[in-house]
Amino acid sequence: MQTKLYAEDQVRDGVAFLNTQVPGWRTRINLQVLNLRSNEDCILGQLFGGYEEGMQALGLSPAWASLFGFFRHDNVGLGLLFAPGHEARGAEDKMWMERYDLLTATWKQVLAETPMVAA
Repeated sequence: MQTKLYAEDQVRDGVAFLNTQVPGWRTRINLQVLNLRSNEDCILGQLFGGYEEGMQALGLSPAWASLFGFFRHDNVGLGLLFAPGHEARGAEDKMWMERYDLLTATWKQVLAETPMVAA
């Protein structure tokens, strides 16, 4: 299970990355609808119209996206990569939903606590 502390580290790294790559990005995030379970309502979805579009625009691999708190892919060793909206099926559903929910809550918390950087 992903810990809250690790999620906070990921999200803070994601904030720092976006601050350098996407000027003014914070003004384009709607915390009311932010949801990492959704391709359109996740951080990259809100910024680029979709999760995959955001990864492509920023040149991110799934591993880097995970490190920046955009999604988790602990099953990479099994060849199973899941982006928001493409969750695991079966017994892993609950685990993935809990990870997405933790990251969503952490993004909301960090963004609420961290001042915006001038563009």
